[in-house]
Amino acid sequence: MKQPIPETPAEYDHTRIVERPDGCYWIDAETGAEYGPFASLLEAIQDMEYNAESDYEPGETIEEAEDELGITDVPLVGIAKGLDREAGREQFFLPGRTPFRMEPRDPVLYFIQRLRDEAHRFAIGSHRARRKKDITEAGLQAIAGVGPTRKRALLRHFGTLKAIERASLADLEQVNGINAATARAVYDYFHERPGGS
Repeated sequence: MKQPIPETPAEYDHTRIVERPDGCYWIDAETGAEYGPFASLLEAIQDMEYNAESDYEPGETIEEAEDELGITDVPLVGIAKGLDREAGREQFFLPGRTPFRMEPRDPVLYFIQRLRDEAHRFAIGSHRARRKKDITEAGLQAIAGVGPTRKRALLRHFGTLKAIERASLADLEQVNGINAATARAVYDYFHERPGGS
């Protein structure tokens, strides 16, 4: 289904859109920077209007991040994914400069995207490994009848897995949300299984 092209208001600045053999570009009225290429005139207009109306506000400035980390002699740059988190539309933030973009096919942009993606992959992988270790160490996931809610209740009541492991059956039954059958299952898990403490 074809997308209708919206009517352009009379006061619309036509000089900000440039058509070239490789696509359509829009020009920032304030900085003169060109953004594109876009496959169609409509895409260029939508991107230009999105950027004009964007209420994006960075959460922390680079200067604040440097101060927080105690960094004074290393240049830093912030990067934010663009419209709809689309690759090639990243915006860069440097101290004392207005945000800017690089050409979508720029090899430097490609390299920066790879660095960012690798940093994200590493951070997410580390987080998942740590979370998996925490869950494994908690040991409670393997007990029938103990889901996330009961696990939280036990940990809130006793504080640590070791304390849960040492608890008597009567102590386990005192925990809010733990019935007699679940208390028995938790107690048996730590006291009757091979290799249990």
